[in-house]
Amino acid sequence: MSDSNYDDEISPDPAWIAILLASLWIALGAAFKLHSASPMDVPEVVRDLAKNWLGLDAATTYRGAITIELWIVATAVIKPRVGWLLLVLQYVIFLAILVQLMIAGAEHCGCFGGTVDVKPWQMALVDGSLLVGLLASRPWLRLPVQMGHWISIAALAVSFGAAAWAPYHFFTTADAPVLVAPTEQGQETNQDAGDGTQDPDKATDVQPEEDPLEPATPTLPDFAELHPESWEGTDIGSLDLARWLTEGADMMYMVPPGGRVILYRRSCDVCAEHLSELAMNPDPSVPIALIRIPDADESVTSVVDVLPEAVWSGELFHLKKGYAIQTPQSFDISDEMTVQNLVDLREGH
Repeated sequence: MSDSNYDDEISPDPAWIAILLASLWIALGAAFKLHSASPMDVPEVVRDLAKNWLGLDAATTYRGAITIELWIVATAVIKPRVGWLLLVLQYVIFLAILVQLMIAGAEHCGCFGGTVDVKPWQMALVDGSLLVGLLASRPWLRLPVQMGHWISIAALAVSFGAAAWAPYHFFTTADAPVLVAPTEQGQETNQDAGDGTQDPDKATDVQPEEDPLEPATPTLPDFAELHPESWEGTDIGSLDLARWLTEGADMMYMVPPGGRVILYRRSCDVCAEHLSELAMNPDPSVPIALIRIPDADESVTSVVDVLPEAVWSGELFHLKKGYAIQTPQSFDISDEMTVQNLVDLREGH
């Protein structure tokens, strides 16, 4: 009886189950991030940390987060004796981020992208339960120490390579849309398909109409990052923002000197508040131009109900995963048609 109890005590099954559940949950989150999430769904605290300490942009941070999560899952499944430690570390980091989000009053954690509404406290409850279950299973006692076999090492190498490749293959970025040059359609001739000679009975003096040139169509990436920190003093037609305007970069010159450009999103509460205030209290001395930054999910409910009178309104191309830029922001146009007085209008909200 004592032998039976001892065998049950050190059975690896509870640790295997805990590791498998914790790994599947992380893998599910990584899959959702890759498929439906945007780099802007990565918590702002993580993006700021990566940018300020590591110099990483939003897209690289997003790719890195997915890759690391998939690496941890692969290690936990293939080499659980080492992987459980990585799982514990990952869940501790998750919980630390979620606590900060709860303190900040965030309504969404962004763990599964913008299409899945998960509140920080809900995710913390799940992550915390998985972490407790993992530690309670005592993997450091239950899992046997195994020598590295060439098959497991090869499996790890393949898994790591796939994890690093996937965020680049399934998620694309670019500095500007690629415009496909228009092509002229060939003129249609009245010829027999058989020998290529013209049939006299079907001859006609009517000249074939030339097909007009097809308009250039842009090839768009999934995501683009804008850099307002580089705009001050730059010609408005040369801004990275201008490259993504659906009507072309030259439309920026529709804004007269002394005008003000406001960037907004329809889903942005602060944008709605600021635009409503401008509509109710217009300043005739400052011409307003509006540029809409499309949401990654255009089906979201618009909270912007009122727009101020504008001398020109434009919008950027819609991208599957949106743009990396905070809204609302505004800047003024100098007499030299350059950017001045760039303001992040979220401050104070």
